[in-house]
Amino acid sequence: LELMEFRASSAEKESELLKKQLEDLQLQLAE
Repeated sequence: LELMEFRASSAEKESELLKKQLEDLQLQLAE
């Protein structure tokens, strides 16, 4: 059970990182 919770939280962090990377890319393209 703990392992699944850990995987879920790590996946959440990864998706947040991907969102930030996408935002950075959009900013770079906008410039």
